[in-house]
Parts: sequence; structure tokens; C-alpha cells
Amino acid sequence: MSNSTENDNGRYYEYLITEFLHKNYGVSLTQRSKENQLRDSKKKIDLRTKEKMIKSLGKISKWISCKIKLDKETLLDRKPDLGNKTHSDISLSNKYYENLNLSIKHNSTSIFHGRFSNICEWIGLEKDSESYNNYKKNIEKHNYQLHLKIPVGTKFTKDGKFLNSYAKDWSNYVYCIFNEMRKMFLILNSNEKYLLNIYKKIIGTGKNEYRILLKGNSIIIENLDKINMPKNLEARIIQKERANFKMKFKHVWYLVIEFNNGLKIEARSKHDSSKMSKTPPLKPDWQVVDWGKSGMIKENFKLQK
Repeated sequence: MSNSTENDNGRYYEYLITEFLHKNYGVSLTQRSKENQLRDSKKKIDLRTKEKMIKSLGKISKWISCKIKLDKETLLDRKPDLGNKTHSDISLSNKYYENLNLSIKHNSTSIFHGRFSNICEWIGLEKDSESYNNYKKNIEKHNYQLHLKIPVGTKFTKDGKFLNSYAKDWSNYVYCIFNEMRKMFLILNSNEKYLLNIYKKIIGTGKNEYRILLKGNSIIIENLDKINMPKNLEARIIQKERANFKMKFKHVWYLVIEFNNGLKIEARSKHDSSKMSKTPPLKPDWQVVDWGKSGMIKENFKLQK
């Protein structure tokens, strides 16, 4: 499934949940939500996918109504992708000072899509610090070396697959970038404030935060409200064997982050453009592969067939 299809499905699912809560519980919508509703109502969604989404709305709305009082004085806001300090797609609040933040996913277990260039900002490093400047300089150096091999404007993939002449150069670049990120993560063990900053950036703040995932015939709800904060982490870079891997050079790398509360995250290298740009289009896909003893509580509901 392409990124655009995933995005359209996710936004359409947000649209359906919002529309259901508005029509059946009378919740009020912010102006931004009204604009997003108009935009997403027009998305073209596969019929079977749409049917499953619609089938899930009753269970999801019932669950939401048990967490927060829903009426016309409850305000629903659909959060923007940019500038959103939480992971929530939908937030609900009412006059009783209740609030609920929901991350809505359709067949996607991704928890974060942060780009490598922003890691210093995630951590909260001061711009005049040695670590900040060293990281930025190293990234610029790797970008320059990549552009010597794959100039800006070069189409380096075709039909989503790397062209053989560029695969090795891209693979080397990704490894170098992930290694710079790995070194930055390891620095966090000496500063609890920075460690918690990046933990919350990737996972979320936890307070009244829930992830709702429609996957197959299941509704999975992950409760992050009582998520535990870690004290330290380990970081490493790996590649995985793939039975159907036919390319001469492997180009997919994983940055593995393991927090001491058992939470294990893998950032898989992905690209969001087929053309080389001034800032190379490396956009890691961050996924939790093990929640460990982090305090996440999972609920699972089956859809009726």
C-alpha cells in the first residue's frame, strides 16, 4: 500500500469517527474540524476498507463515551499534522474538564514519522551546544557526499524500487545518518531531561492519550495514560534478512532503540520521494516492536462478521 493510500485511509477513518460522534452524540466541531471534514469526505476509499471502517464505528464510539461525556457541549478538534505537539489526531474536551486525545490508525502500526534532521530539536538541545553543532555539521557532510553520487534532481527509484546504480550509495548514506542518530541517542543516558524529551516525542506524553488501530477484523486500543518513563536506553543499527530480497545491495536499515522499561522501537529507513532533494528524502518509520513493562494497556475488540 502506498503512503498516499495509507494517509487517505487514515484521514477518512478520522472523518467517519468525527461524523459519527457529531451526528449520534451531538458533539460540536471546531472550525478546523469542519474544514477537515469537508476535505476528507471526498476521498476515494476502497469499498471493502470503507465497510470495515463503518462497521467499527459503533464499538469505538461506545468506548469513547465511557471515557468522556459526549454532548453538544463537548468540543471535538481534529489536530493538524504540522505543529501538533502531541500524537493525537482527534481531541475531545468538555465543560467537566474531561479531555481525551486519540491517535487514529488504519492498518498502520507506525507511531512516529520524525525526520532525522530534527533530532536536536526533539531532544531540546541548545543551538550553541557542542553536541548540536557537531550533529548538524556531520549531517551536512553526509548530505554533501551523497549528492556527489546522487545529484539533486536525480530519480533514484523506479516503481518504488531503488535503481541498482544508486542502491549502494543510498545504503551507505542511511547507515551514516543512522549512526549519527545512534550516537545522539546514547548521549541521552547522561541527561534525564533530554532522555524524557525524546521519549515523549516518539511515544507521546501519555496523559489521556490512546491509540485506536483498525487492523483486519480487530479494533486495537492502546492506553498510554499510565506510560512509565525510562532511565536509560541502548541503541544499535541492524539489517534484516528478507527472503524475497533480490537486489545486490541491501539498502534498508533499522535504528533499534531499547529503553530500560522494556520498550523497544525500530526506526526503519524509508524514502518519501523518488527524486533526490537538497535535504535527502530519508523519512524513518518508527514502530514499537515490544512495549515491555512500559505500562501500556491494550484492549482488543473483534468486529462482527
